[in-house]
Amino acid sequence: MRLRQAALLVAAMTLVLVALLVPLARLVQVTAADRAVGAATDKAHNMAFVVATVAQADLDVAVGQANSATPQYPATVYLPAGATLGSPAPRTPAVDLAATGTSITATGPDGWEVLASVFGFGRWSEAAVFTTLVLVLIFRPTGILGQQLADRA
Repeated sequence: MRLRQAALLVAAMTLVLVALLVPLARLVQVTAADRAVGAATDKAHNMAFVVATVAQADLDVAVGQANSATPQYPATVYLPAGATLGSPAPRTPAVDLAATGTSITATGPDGWEVLASVFGFGRWSEAAVFTTLVLVLIFRPTGILGQQLADRA
């Protein structure tokens, strides 16, 4: 009788442990993946800022420094002319999609790919529109139409 009770107790404790440990293991797995993708996304956004602001001659050095600072998330910069800077990586369909102006996160052959699209001011008209927008926001922070009117009840 005691052996049967001991076996039942061990079986019940095993079920409780499995019921707690399986979801906990899944939570740890998902959290680790989320943190890795989040860190890679931060690096991609930082690299997008660097690409948009650093002169083309200094860009290779800046990408190399970023890759040496966080080697677990290597960055590759694909230039419009077809050249690449940083860690060598194959050009995937996700890179082609990002070249059209879409920033995405996709699964690639070696893991996750975080792609941030960067556009500079290639034409004076784009710079003029951006400058006008900034000036409007500086002098009219509530917008062109002004403040929203209160509802009358």
